[in-house]
Amino acid sequence: MGEWILRHYAHATQYIGLHFKQYDDFILPPVIKKDILQAEPQDKGHITVYLSSYNDATVRQHLQPLKEFRFQVFSKEVKQAVQDGNILFLPVSRNAFNKSLITCKAILTGAGFETPAEALYLGKKLMVIPIRGQYEQFCNAAALKKMGVPVLKTLDAGFEQVFRPWMEQKRRPTLHLDYSTESTVSYLMHNCSNEKKNALDLIYPEFVFN
Repeated sequence: MGEWILRHYAHATQYIGLHFKQYDDFILPPVIKKDILQAEPQDKGHITVYLSSYNDATVRQHLQPLKEFRFQVFSKEVKQAVQDGNILFLPVSRNAFNKSLITCKAILTGAGFETPAEALYLGKKLMVIPIRGQYEQFCNAAALKKMGVPVLKTLDAGFEQVFRPWMEQKRRPTLHLDYSTESTVSYLMHNCSNEKKNALDLIYPEFVFN
């Protein structure tokens, strides 16, 4: 049903996609925002957590038993930072989340696109729990799983048995950008015009972005 909707929802003469890997010739790598591109990743030991489909009580139930780990949980329920044992609950904030992501040891989040792409680009350990019923997240999770990213169906009693071995693993999938954000935009501009097709102009964006 999801694929049928995507095929018929928005008709166009040309199609461009963004994904973790180039699964077809019209698919380009993710666009990573400037703050992440220019960041110098650090490891300050904490695990960044953003699971928007779970309430704080559920997250606390499964993270607090992991007492040797420190978690920074971004929550829609708190208005200010709250330390609760090994968990620091933080209000949702783009700047605070970016800082936490750049300096974390690992990240646990949903199977969206932007955050997993940024985590992979920064070389962070990544585990995802796709939001149930969201077709996009199901597809992203399937792609991430092929890359070696652990994918959980839900946050349940078996989480601890999966989490600890994952934290001990040294291998971590990474994302390599074959093209810059500028060249991706250039591709869109040229490929969707009648003047130039199927070409990446790596010079033109310099005049647009610099």
